[in-house]
Amino acid sequence: MDTIGIARQMIAFHRAAFDNTCSAMALFQAQSETAASNLLGQASGLPETGRTAINSWIAACKKGRQDFKNLVDANFEMVGGFFNETGPSAASE
Repeated sequence: MDTIGIARQMIAFHRAAFDNTCSAMALFQAQSETAASNLLGQASGLPETGRTAINSWIAACKKGRQDFKNLVDANFEMVGGFFNETGPSAASE
């Protein structure tokens, strides 16, 4: 197999590993959010500002995870473009 074919396979492998890791992280985050929501529902002594802070933290974690995944996906596209005949796509430049 040629070097470019091996590079494409390596990129595909790393992308699949990253996607699987992100999926597992999203699942863990969803389960943690459910647990936190259950705890907040049962915590009668927690002031509303505390609930708001926890919900804001959960939203920030979700946004950060999604932003990171989008950034890495864009870079995988760019790197993959280096091993295509046409080069990197104009959208990733």
